[in-house]
Amino acid sequence: MTYFLTFHGKLACLALHDGALIMLQCPVEATDLAVELLSTDVPVERFRVQFDDYLADRLPTPEQTVALNILGECRIGHAHHPRCVSLTWRGQRLYALDDGRVAGDAGAPDWEGFLPISDTELAMLRTLLTSDWVVRSSGALVRAAEVALGPWYSLRIGALELDLRYQLPFDDAQWPFRLTVLKEGWRIEQICLYRPLIYFTAFRSEVIFEQFRIAIESLLDLGRYDGEVLAITDQSADAIATMLPAMPPERLHTADASPADTAGFVAARFKIVDLPWAAQFQPVMFMDCDVVFDCAIEPMLCAVARSDQITAPLEPFSPMRSSPAAGSGLLQIEGLAPGFAVGMNFGTVGIPNLPAHAPTLRLIRRIMMDHSALHGRTALPYLDQEVANYVSFRLTSFGAAIHPFVRYGGWPNTEPSTDGRCGLVHFWPALRGEDKLAAMLRYRARLHAIAEVRNG
Repeated sequence: MTYFLTFHGKLACLALHDGALIMLQCPVEATDLAVELLSTDVPVERFRVQFDDYLADRLPTPEQTVALNILGECRIGHAHHPRCVSLTWRGQRLYALDDGRVAGDAGAPDWEGFLPISDTELAMLRTLLTSDWVVRSSGALVRAAEVALGPWYSLRIGALELDLRYQLPFDDAQWPFRLTVLKEGWRIEQICLYRPLIYFTAFRSEVIFEQFRIAIESLLDLGRYDGEVLAITDQSADAIATMLPAMPPERLHTADASPADTAGFVAARFKIVDLPWAAQFQPVMFMDCDVVFDCAIEPMLCAVARSDQITAPLEPFSPMRSSPAAGSGLLQIEGLAPGFAVGMNFGTVGIPNLPAHAPTLRLIRRIMMDHSALHGRTALPYLDQEVANYVSFRLTSFGAAIHPFVRYGGWPNTEPSTDGRCGLVHFWPALRGEDKLAAMLRYRARLHAIAEVRNG
């Protein structure tokens, strides 16, 4: 179907009022109004300049009579702007009024036009208007309330102003996660969907679940996170909800898994690719339970949403040529020379979106499964991290977009600084679960003490 957008940025539609048919305009994002959108089954391409038209330096030939809903026959012709069409019904040229009506006048000026839009494009436009976005070039987060259509077919996305006439047809190659748009008709910009999901894995141990509770509390408190949380766990949904009273239940989700050993515990994070529900989110972030969020994480989430790569923080102290955790054993067996490259820590992982990166995640877990089958489940002491670093070096380079937002803490006789907080502290260096928990509690206590002083 082809629909028609007025120059006020609304859809032309039909309604019955006191038994009479009237024409008016309704917001694009409205889907439950008691109106019928003005439409025709003539493909939208018939009304647009195609590449062959461009080659021949000619306008399309929309001059034709078509059926528009119960209006019956309507003449579609050229408008003043070549990307728009005129609509003439019963000798009256239709035009849009400021008060929301659509009227007809035989002498209406030719600058009045309607922008044809397909049903697919209409659905995309509704998603644009009701979602949050990150502007690729600036990193600015634009909430749905800041996305709007306006006069003269303008599409505003925060500070980004676009002319919708030069965006159609939309480039849907990476939709709904990315959309390439053209400023001033030719300058490339991209917007990236912002619908975050942070997920954790937690199994068996009371210590692990206490770490998990602290991580979530800090995520909501200092992290100021307002997105969805998923726990892949062997506990029931009710048990997890009881454990996290501060977490709004409508934003908390669980998925079942029952790993038997350490290999299963570290591999469980890759179950995310088996959950179709998770494919709607961008970015998707995995977090070990031994993390404490210490400031707003929105900048980190925006950085991942803008990235083209799976991303993890660097371990500057783990050379790939010599550190087992960085995959040195696997690289040496293949005779590869990583030079001075350092490994990444896969306890905090950013995935822009699952549909784009699921093949890489599946490859990592397949190699983990195959290696374990051939050499035993304990052959690689840092199983997930060794394989992930190997895959990153060998085939698909991972980025470090989240590196500036992650610090490490938990080494003996040291405490992470409360100055220069950037996102989170990962306490894996404490090694033992009890030591990690103790380090997390000490850091949280120091953060709370600072907050109390500031609050007087």
